[in-house]
Amino acid sequence: LVEFPLPGETERERLWKYVFPTGVNINALDLPYLARTFPLAGGHIRSIAFNACLQTAHDSDACLEMPQVLAAVKRELDKLNRPNSPESFGKYEKQVAILFDEGLR
Repeated sequence: LVEFPLPGETERERLWKYVFPTGVNINALDLPYLARTFPLAGGHIRSIAFNACLQTAHDSDACLEMPQVLAAVKRELDKLNRPNSPESFGKYEKQVAILFDEGLR
């Protein structure tokens, strides 16, 4: 069994920056916030990016935005059985509150 330590904030920001496919517009994403707020391994960050991209795949001109990524973060945290609430999303609390109200898991 090989254990890998979680990447630090700097490494996570780098992962967030490079995990999205070429051609996906990520200019609207708050990557420093994602790296600082969610201590996740690279595989989880990759899964979040993949799922967020799927949400916008129907529109080739779409810019990936925080609501899609935050919904994917919530789903990943739920899969990991990590406690989360709207408050755990900090300044984006109001944007994700609906996900908790609707019971999206």
